[in-house]
Amino acid sequence: MHKLLVVDDEAVPRQFVEFLVEEQNLPVRVYAASSGKEALRKMSKDLPELVLLDIKMPEMDGITAAGLIRERYPWVPIVFLTAYDDFSYVRSALRLGAHDYLLKPLTPESCMKILKTYLLTENRGASLIRFSIAGDVEHTGLIEAVLTGEKEKAHRFFDELFKMKETLPASPSSWRMFAVELAGQIRRAGSGGKFYTPEQLHKIISWERKFESLSSVEEVLPLLKRFLTELLNTYADTRISSQEKRIREAAVYIETHAERKLTLPDIASRFGFSRSHFSRLFRQYTGQGFSLYLKKARVEKAKVYLRDTDETLFAISREVGYEDPGHLSSVFLEITGIRPTVFRKQHRT
Repeated sequence: MHKLLVVDDEAVPRQFVEFLVEEQNLPVRVYAASSGKEALRKMSKDLPELVLLDIKMPEMDGITAAGLIRERYPWVPIVFLTAYDDFSYVRSALRLGAHDYLLKPLTPESCMKILKTYLLTENRGASLIRFSIAGDVEHTGLIEAVLTGEKEKAHRFFDELFKMKETLPASPSSWRMFAVELAGQIRRAGSGGKFYTPEQLHKIISWERKFESLSSVEEVLPLLKRFLTELLNTYADTRISSQEKRIREAAVYIETHAERKLTLPDIASRFGFSRSHFSRLFRQYTGQGFSLYLKKARVEKAKVYLRDTDETLFAISREVGYEDPGHLSSVFLEITGIRPTVFRKQHRT
């Protein structure tokens, strides 16, 4: 039985969702809250898998509540409930990490689309894992730790990874998908330049194919840890200059935070370079400029959402750092030669 939390200070939207779930005989238990504060209490007590959250509420509004929910439960998708005249809030809400929005008054069609996308889908577990990992990568720097040989930091993440097995309701196929995705992200983070030898790159690709063939969580997690440990040991034993290490860390940072508003001056400053020096070194070590590297990172993230979820192009564009679908579509076409909609059709058949 899935768990859904509906948060709205008006009774009608809450009752509408409850009626829809009952009428459609969906395997969903609906919990209700009338304020942001009550929602946080429900989150702690009931651990819902999806939150429908009104934007305008007394005591604590939806945007504030969403920020706290994302901080404490980064794997839980949030969908905002909003009226047409609230649309100015939606952009702020999506930047906070909300995944989509529903316009009020609610309709059976719009609600069912959201429930099928974020709750009643086989890929939901993968999404939960991906959202959780996104938060953990931000705090622990898993990929940075692996590619720079920081064993202590990497092993802290390994421990968290195994804890997730007990706390996240994901199927074996979801964990397999996550392993393939993580291996691919590590491959992309270093293969743009001189971070991998041809032999190392071939080995990572072999691991990706191996993960694709696994059928149980018990198989996936030990092999994932072995893969990461092997890669970690490789880099721990490889002496690199401080300068190259910082460029490598910058490349990884771009890969794992591509959805943010990243600029060349900001990244250069963050890793201790002047703008011009960073630009030259980044191109030297990765084989491409900052702007192109960022575009490719965002396109790779978009591919995951297009292939593995039913999220709208509108929602995906914000997931990967673009303000509107048109911008994502033009960049996607530039990098891949096809439109996002075409990519989705090719990978759903």
